[in-house]
Amino acid sequence: MIPPHYSMNPQPDGDRLAPARFPARAGARGFSLVEVVLALGVIAFGIVALIGILAFSTGLSRSSDQDTIIAAMSRQVTAELRNTAFASLPPTGTIWYFDVEGRRLGAKPGAIYQCQINLTADDAYKSANNSPNLYQVRLVFTSALVASPALGTTPAPGSPSAPLLTATTALPRND
Repeated sequence: MIPPHYSMNPQPDGDRLAPARFPARAGARGFSLVEVVLALGVIAFGIVALIGILAFSTGLSRSSDQDTIIAAMSRQVTAELRNTAFASLPPTGTIWYFDVEGRRLGAKPGAIYQCQINLTADDAYKSANNSPNLYQVRLVFTSALVASPALGTTPAPGSPSAPLLTATTALPRND
């Protein structure tokens, strides 16, 4: 059997079977080099744009994760302070440390976040024996990995120094 792409018509070089020559269709032509280069340019531009969007969305995801953790730490600190008797509240300026998942640590080693707790007695709500019935609580969350002016320390050159979150709330007497 003769393969379909071979012709039975003898070619000028003899009686051997040779591939058939197909004439080009009238008006048909291939892509020019300019068209190929432009198509590759459009594809490359699209790929670069997608990579940029991917990098941007990764940064937003990381920032969102950090915001969620810091909000949870703020709720945790506030709840712990509300459940503490007034006489046992930590002194103003106390720093609590947290790990990467927002769990409170006993000391700075391994800490990623730190929270400075500032308590200010509200003089408008004093009891009959002149003791405070209400504290204004200011929580300042910063990175524990770098020094921070918010906590009264000098930042390392080129390090971020802004607080990650500053929260203020009222703490009424609970005992």
